[in-house]
Amino acid sequence: MRHTNETARKDVRTAGKTATKNTNTAKGAVWRTVATKRGTALRSPDGRLYYGTAQEVRDAALMPWRRDALARTLKLHRYCRDYGTFDAADFAESCAASRREAIQYGRYDAKHGTNVTIPAATYIKLLAGSRLVRDSFDGYAEELFNNEISALLDVAESDTGKRDIPLTRHERAALDAIAAA
Repeated sequence: MRHTNETARKDVRTAGKTATKNTNTAKGAVWRTVATKRGTALRSPDGRLYYGTAQEVRDAALMPWRRDALARTLKLHRYCRDYGTFDAADFAESCAASRREAIQYGRYDAKHGTNVTIPAATYIKLLAGSRLVRDSFDGYAEELFNNEISALLDVAESDTGKRDIPLTRHERAALDAIAAA
């Protein structure tokens, strides 16, 4: 079918394309791996590009458990490189991919917290105890942990003279990230 009208041609070329545009709203916001001139990058929902550099990981202020997991993964990549499984290019890309993944999931950690693994018998007893003293387990667990932190502050005060739990710079950065989120 031949179109002689320029507007009609333009409508045919762009039909359906405007509906798929990502506007980065809360509903449509997703992390995407994109190709750039610099290389593979991870685009966050707010549009920032992460290439998987060590500096980007430091700037992301990952939670301590996420930093530890990343360190173990990078150690495995170094092992694979040292024993000939990875060449230099594979090693660099796998490390960058692991860093990008840690940054992506690190954002989730800051907003949603973490899971704590406890023995099943202990959890059952805590659930039953929470019914005895509180309406919800979440409120009971929060009170339980706050009491424990208060006890740790007392220990820190008796040991160091300051009512502060000694934190590493990474832990302080992670707490700042949580406060900002």
